[in-house]
Amino acid sequence: MAFRYGLYDDEHLWQLVRDDADQEAFACLHERYAEDLYRLAYRKTGHADVSEDIVQELFIALWIQRSEISIVRNVRNYLYTSVRNRVISFLRDVMSSKTTSLNVLSLENSGHFSGNGVEEKIIYEDTRDRYEQILNTIPERSRTVFELSRNGLSNKEIAASLNVVEKTVEFHITKCLKLLREKLIHILLILFQVIS
Repeated sequence: MAFRYGLYDDEHLWQLVRDDADQEAFACLHERYAEDLYRLAYRKTGHADVSEDIVQELFIALWIQRSEISIVRNVRNYLYTSVRNRVISFLRDVMSSKTTSLNVLSLENSGHFSGNGVEEKIIYEDTRDRYEQILNTIPERSRTVFELSRNGLSNKEIAASLNVVEKTVEFHITKCLKLLREKLIHILLILFQVIS
């Protein structure tokens, strides 16, 4: 961190960035917040690469759009809110993707739930129960195909074992993913609010 900016408050640094395109002031803000913002993004996404991208893209956007961004007070809140919004966008994109693997959204593996907190366990179990309930509403044939897929079988292997064409397997998997995305997106967004 540049010594001459080390004692400046965030708002003064931002003013230097916005008004004077001061790279040292920008580097100082980056140094102050990048690591904490990364941890926040990682806690929410559970993915190191995604979290790193979110933070990098935020700082790139800040620099490029610096003259248009008006942060009257509390630069810290602005940065944290921006990361939070980018995480929500990431989760929405993941949920709307037709090729979404539910492993990406796995709550067990994402780091969201350490297993230590009672509240976290309750939320996890409720979400898991809801997932199972939704899965049980799916027609049996589609559910069977989906579960075989989740167990690691390829579309070709599933088609051979059920004596159907691969396009049928793809149809059933797409149908299940679409239904799960539609039913679970609001749960994920609520979860995100609760564990923020």
